[in-house]
Amino acid sequence: MREKKSKTKKDSELSHQDIIRHFDEKTEETKRHFDIVAEDLTSKIQVVAELASSIPSIKEMVGKNSEDIEGLKMDMEVVKMDVGTLKTDVRTLKTDVGVLKTDVGSLKTDVGTLKTDVGVLKTDVGILKTDVGTLKTDVGVLKTDVGSLKMNMEAVKIDVEAIKIDTGAMKMDIQLIKQNLKRKVDIEEFEMLERRVAALESNRSK
Repeated sequence: MREKKSKTKKDSELSHQDIIRHFDEKTEETKRHFDIVAEDLTSKIQVVAELASSIPSIKEMVGKNSEDIEGLKMDMEVVKMDVGTLKTDVRTLKTDVGVLKTDVGSLKTDVGTLKTDVGVLKTDVGILKTDVGTLKTDVGVLKTDVGSLKMNMEAVKIDVEAIKIDTGAMKMDIQLIKQNLKRKVDIEEFEMLERRVAALESNRSK
């Protein structure tokens, strides 16, 4: 009985010590956990403080972004207007290009026709050059011939003038002869002489 009581007392003491030790362990564990929580809370507080200090700069950035967005909106409106204008211009250019294509097609046809005509003209001009060269040669020959004719005509003129002078002198001589014959011979002889003189004049004129 005493041994049993003694054992019960001893077990009671052991149980009490276990409780104290367990409590101490739990307390230590709670303390460690609290320290971890406190450290994490401190870091969170620092982050919040940093975020709080960066809020003005963020507000400034947001304000600046808002201004930039407004500027972009205005730029977009300008770009829209420019795009509209460009669309109109492009449509006009398309029409103009179509007209130009038609004109260029017509010009190509005209140029082809002109090329053919120019080729024909070249051939004709070549023929004309040959003909003109021949004409130049002929004209040169004609000039030479005309020059010779002029010289011959001048000589003929001189001869004709001399013949005129001789004929005039002969006429005067014949008249004198007639007058002398009329005085010296009778009428019959005078008639015979006149016939001879007439025959002489006829032969001279031939």
